[in-house]
Amino acid sequence: MNAQGWTVPVGRTLLGRWLNADGDVVDEMGPVTDAPRVPVIQSISATGGLSVPDQMLETGIKVVDLMVPMARGGTMSLVGPYGVGKLVLVSELVRNMTVGRRGCAVFVSVEERPGELHELMLAFREAGVANHFVFVYAQVGDPTEARGRSLWTGLTLAQYFRDREGLDVLLIVDERVLNGEPRDLKQWGGTTGNGAITTVLVAGATSSAEPGDSQIVMSRGLFDQQIYPAVDPVQSRSRLLDTGAGGETHVQVARQVRAILQRAQALRDSLEHQDRERLSAEDRQLITRACRIQFFFTQPFFTAQLYTGIPGEYVTVEETVKGVKGLLEGHYDEVSEEMFRLIGSIDQAVRKTKS
Repeated sequence: MNAQGWTVPVGRTLLGRWLNADGDVVDEMGPVTDAPRVPVIQSISATGGLSVPDQMLETGIKVVDLMVPMARGGTMSLVGPYGVGKLVLVSELVRNMTVGRRGCAVFVSVEERPGELHELMLAFREAGVANHFVFVYAQVGDPTEARGRSLWTGLTLAQYFRDREGLDVLLIVDERVLNGEPRDLKQWGGTTGNGAITTVLVAGATSSAEPGDSQIVMSRGLFDQQIYPAVDPVQSRSRLLDTGAGGETHVQVARQVRAILQRAQALRDSLEHQDRERLSAEDRQLITRACRIQFFFTQPFFTAQLYTGIPGEYVTVEETVKGVKGLLEGHYDEVSEEMFRLIGSIDQAVRKTKS
């Protein structure tokens, strides 16, 4: 496209609306007449090249905050097979970043089958987060360059929200958008004095996407075990654990969790060839503690409450670290493993035991 003069509407009046790759409002919810228009970003150099400080973005999601802490203004890839709850996790991230905070989200995607985006929008409405999003999408029949235009449109909106509105923006990009477009996500975001753009690339299990500052890996095996969210804490990674951004105790607890989960899995694999009772008492204790930790990483989501009937829980990083540290140290060895499923803070497991 000859993009000279190419402008798109921007601003908060677009929240909850759908735009096509060229920035036209196409949701049949009426025209947007009071939104300013700005020229579309057309190169990575125009995004600003801002630095990403080692500042943790608290999400309120236990397994993410402890094991895969996100960098505010940084990049994260969210990878996993279809049907393991990636979009549910995205919905909760958006909800927790926007409710009670100065935040919003821009979602850039591709509609590869008729009605796909309508279903997505309906799901986000049912989750109560649609009005915190602007949706930008290309359609399956569009030429390849249209997918690129949807990305630049989304970047333009995100940058406006950050720079002009002073918001923290979650820029969510469907990997299918990236045909021929830059994959160095580190150049897409960054922080200013007032706001930030934190980028999340949603990709399939076999994705070759750059992991960014952190990478959440979602697991079919965990999903089938009803571990929700099905985040694999062993395979997932975050640069912030290497830099110690969350503090020494946070880093030590995360490393101990990874070690105990790996050891427990190795022991479980060995049980295919021997009876569990032949394991040492120490190994049996390790397996049960690992199970409690895995169950504690489950969590009721606000955005899934309509389906689960369980009120959502936001858990601070401090509470998460405290709870997992107690599990590692054996303070809750007398509490049944099932008490740790789908709770918020560790104190809820104790209360469930007493009730």
